[in-house]
Amino acid sequence: MRLSISILSAKDAERMGYPADRVEPSALYQGTTSVVPKVSSNGGALAPADQAAANSDESAAKDRPRRLNPIKQKQMEERCAFLEEETPRIEAAIAHTEEQLGVYVSAAETARFSALAEDLRSQLAAHTAEWEELMMQLEGA
Repeated sequence: MRLSISILSAKDAERMGYPADRVEPSALYQGTTSVVPKVSSNGGALAPADQAAANSDESAAKDRPRRLNPIKQKQMEERCAFLEEETPRIEAAIAHTEEQLGVYVSAAETARFSALAEDLRSQLAAHTAEWEELMMQLEGA
């Protein structure tokens, strides 16, 4: 937002709706007056003259969806493609690990395969959750 102080004649200031106490005569500009902007209660920031117009602009901006950065969108699409390729690999690794669990070799080997299967299942769950989240963001964009 660009802030500036306008130099207006008294007639122009009245026509634009500035109150008379905000119009100050200036000796530097003959026949014109400077308009001092209103200061809002939010820490000294300048407030628009028409608060209703500002509120309608803010609500309109909130209603429309934000556009996704094209670079970020491409990165998200690439990550989705990677996750879609990785999911079948993890599922195949889980199936292979479960096959190996069916053949008893030793207690240590069974424990190792069990831990590996749990790790693969947690990876699959994490990848699936990430993929779903990315797809929701991409559909919203």
